[in-house]
Amino acid sequence: MVNELLFEQLFRMYYAELCRYASRYLSDKQIVEDIVQSFFIAVWEKDGLTINGDNFLPYAYRSVYNLSLIHISEPTRPISI
Repeated sequence: MVNELLFEQLFRMYYAELCRYASRYLSDKQIVEDIVQSFFIAVWEKDGLTINGDNFLPYAYRSVYNLSLIHISEPTRPISI
């Protein structure tokens, strides 16, 4: 599980940015927010995940991008990592 303080900082710093990024691929604001929230939930719950300020953003962009593409190709599939 990720350090709580680090997680909170990353969430506050990057939530809006990741939503803007997902909006490049999806027009529905609610779906965009669901995708980004699902990403952060997965980060919070993932055991053994080592993240820091240097490696988080590339990982986040790739994950949000992949989730967006999955939603585009399978819109009825539940959003999860």
